[in-house]
Amino acid sequence: MGGGGKGGNQTIGFRYYMSLHMGLCRGPVDEIVQIKVGDMRAWPFPEKVAPDGTGIIGLITNAILRQNGKSKVDDTMTAALGPNGNAVVTMLNGEIYTLPPENIRTWRHTGQARIDAPVLFGGDKKEGGVAGSVEVLMGARNQIVPGWIKNLMGGRVPDFRGVVTLFFDGLLTSMNPYPKKWEFRVRRTESGWDGAVWQPSLVTIWMREGSIKAMNPAHIIYECLTNREWGRGMSRDLLLESEWVKAAQTLYNENFGLCLRYTRQSELSSFVQDVLNHIGGSIYPDRSTGRLALSLIRGDYDIDVLPLFTYDTGLISLEDDETASQDDVVNECIVKWVDPIGKEERSARIQNIASRQATGAINSTTTNYTGVPTVDLALRLAQRDLKAGATSLKRFKVVLDRRAWRIVPGDAFRISVPQKGIYNAILRAGKVSEGGHEDGRITVEAVLDVFGLPSSSFITPEQGAWTPPDRTVSVPEKRIVREATYVEVFYALDPANLQLLSPEAGTIATIVGRPSSLTQAYDLEVLAGGETNPRRGIGAFAPYVISSAIIPVEAGPTIIPFESASDVGLIEIGSMVQVGAEICRLDAITADPGGYSGTITVARGCVDTIPQEHPLGSTIYFVTGDEVGGDGREYAAGEVVNVKVLPYSSSAKLDPELATTDVVNIMGRQGRPYPPANLKVNDTPYAEVESVSGLIKLTWAHRDRVIQQDRLVDHTEASIGPEADTSYRVLVFKGDTYTPVRTVNGITDPEFTYTPSMATEDEITDSIWFELDTIRSSLASRQKYRFGFESDFPSGPVITPLLQVSNPGGSAFNGNAFTRIPFYTPTLNVGGAFTTNNKWTVPATGTYRIRLDVGFAGATTPLLSGETWDLKIDNFTGPTTAPVAGQSSAGTFDGTAPASLDVTVELTAGQVLSAYLRTNHTPHITVASAMWRIEQVIN
Repeated sequence: MGGGGKGGNQTIGFRYYMSLHMGLCRGPVDEIVQIKVGDMRAWPFPEKVAPDGTGIIGLITNAILRQNGKSKVDDTMTAALGPNGNAVVTMLNGEIYTLPPENIRTWRHTGQARIDAPVLFGGDKKEGGVAGSVEVLMGARNQIVPGWIKNLMGGRVPDFRGVVTLFFDGLLTSMNPYPKKWEFRVRRTESGWDGAVWQPSLVTIWMREGSIKAMNPAHIIYECLTNREWGRGMSRDLLLESEWVKAAQTLYNENFGLCLRYTRQSELSSFVQDVLNHIGGSIYPDRSTGRLALSLIRGDYDIDVLPLFTYDTGLISLEDDETASQDDVVNECIVKWVDPIGKEERSARIQNIASRQATGAINSTTTNYTGVPTVDLALRLAQRDLKAGATSLKRFKVVLDRRAWRIVPGDAFRISVPQKGIYNAILRAGKVSEGGHEDGRITVEAVLDVFGLPSSSFITPEQGAWTPPDRTVSVPEKRIVREATYVEVFYALDPANLQLLSPEAGTIATIVGRPSSLTQAYDLEVLAGGETNPRRGIGAFAPYVISSAIIPVEAGPTIIPFESASDVGLIEIGSMVQVGAEICRLDAITADPGGYSGTITVARGCVDTIPQEHPLGSTIYFVTGDEVGGDGREYAAGEVVNVKVLPYSSSAKLDPELATTDVVNIMGRQGRPYPPANLKVNDTPYAEVESVSGLIKLTWAHRDRVIQQDRLVDHTEASIGPEADTSYRVLVFKGDTYTPVRTVNGITDPEFTYTPSMATEDEITDSIWFELDTIRSSLASRQKYRFGFESDFPSGPVITPLLQVSNPGGSAFNGNAFTRIPFYTPTLNVGGAFTTNNKWTVPATGTYRIRLDVGFAGATTPLLSGETWDLKIDNFTGPTTAPVAGQSSAGTFDGTAPASLDVTVELTAGQVLSAYLRTNHTPHITVASAMWRIEQVIN
């Protein structure tokens, strides 16, 4: 930040950006509805929600907007209540919808949201604000923390299941480097239950006209008793369902909801008792079933139905009775409660004016009901407590016989003891005690509106462990510093500047893996030969994985397992992959939920590289244009460039004196031709060949960097190009040596044949090795093939049958004229050179043996003995007076022997030949059979 002026910009302060990982509470929760930073609302959201539970609720929500019978799903960015209770929703794409609340439902989930309050604390002139992305992790049982967060935190990072956490990344403050306190308002009634939600229709109680989402107290206690993770872990079968449902329904009807947080700072039994004190209830074991029941102390009974005990109907004795002193009578009750929206402690006060006048003093009591969320409920509780405290209560110890077996704590019952002046008195049972097997008496300590006290024990939860993240800045071990490829240059330059770039020029490229979790990016310090002032460059970290198996030399695709990874969440299908000196293309990736292990599928030998073997534990980098660093400078061929990679974090940067220097020798990599691809030996991928007997034929596919541009064409794809002035060079070696016995330059077709005669000349009898590369205008491809295998060359020529096709007889031929011999489906037709119109195309220049046999004996109209025949192999367009290379034969029929031709000739690739017959028989004859065979002869 700065101000203008003649002296230029002046720094007056700084904006502070930070990544924060914040834990809120046990999760998951239903929704997060408000975020405050420094007591200021950083993320506003409407407080009003429809009483039936629908409406715009939750920070982490996708709004499904139903319009015209269709649904549109998008992430909610902001929302507010408009006129007439309509919801005004602004989506992340900028679209604004005004809808009635009933047309909006929520989809609560873990995901991303955004805080956009950059002037919350006054902007840059004061203390800035808060603005950035929020990754919210609700803590579901199957939650997976994104890999980029785990890598940033470092160490063994859990998935934080069972706890709600937020990861904020962005502007935290300005001018003042000290972050402010963050506060969150969350709601939970239905999420995070151990199993299905019990009585889901009664669990949520909407209060204050729908602005407060409270939980049914019966459900709070029910969950405390049954939750196996943090509660008592009781089976739901041990709770008397009918009594619990009855209590839950009563509280729901009373609109008695609580917003209460259990912090584990006290025993769970104390927390449950606190809830019971709020609602005026008790928990007791039901004598008929043995299950726990929940009872509410209410005046909703019918007096005439209550059990009546007298000395004739079960009352044994009234052993003791006390009356509270008038001085102890309460005439003022104060209830303290907490507003969950404003997080403010408030109080509600109720007084008994008549009692104050009678006693002449104020006898006040204060009760903390921190779970009460509204003033009207607080006043109702204050009135309840005042009624109990303002009465001169009689306390009784009532001894009854077994007819009182149904009485439990909290029950109302009647007694009549005329001898003591007690007629039809209604008592509320407190503690209930039973005698032994020989004593059938039941002793009840009773008083008006006395609450029962449960007794429970619970275990202490385990304490978690946390591994601090790595905050150091160190030399990155995972790095590649090299010359840029044509793909990277094409990506970086516009077409005009790409044309101006010399083929022999080069530029540097860096690919670096993140060295520690809190390292943000890196700078480059670049120094060419003879320079004293280093240049600067920048780069972003590339994702990488570590292979857990040897990567073989193969055409691909190759499936590679990995067991360690960094920034896996940033990997994109189709991106460039580099392992060692080989460049590949990522076609698929599968990873475990944590992103630490899995497999990748790559296409091999892309750009200017060929498939290579890579050892176990190889680092495999994933690169798009953004992850390739550099200094943007052009270097001439032969220059030596020294490069230092300097990672930095928010608080430190690697000292250049501590950095390792990588040396790049400029050789014009981007301008060199690509090596050939899809190399095969006798139609078998070259890496799979172990031995060859006889002829060795190498074939390959063209590659063209200019046509391919930034496409990652893999090793197995068909020919592309080649570039103008491209040829290939083959070197032959006697065994695994480095002195060639034969060098063949200027090959333009994508093939080369090594013959037995060549082997004789080169004195190769067993092991043979080859090298193959590309040459364009004196520039050789950066990588070349070098491979070898065992060979066995025969002493004579290599004969390869190419064609065998016949005519079963019956074809007619006019006398005294050459007629093309028709043939039918061949039994041998290598390469499909013979076609049904009776022509054969020479596949390659070389030596061929051609045989033609025609039988006359037994034909329908045979050639007569003593008549003459002529056979000719000639151009398909028609026979000539000088047949091709003397391929003709003539003779006289002796009545049995067929006419035959057998010649060995030199032919040129592309010649098209047919077989012809002429006799001196008129007007015509037919033949009994015909056979045409061709073999290639290689010396």
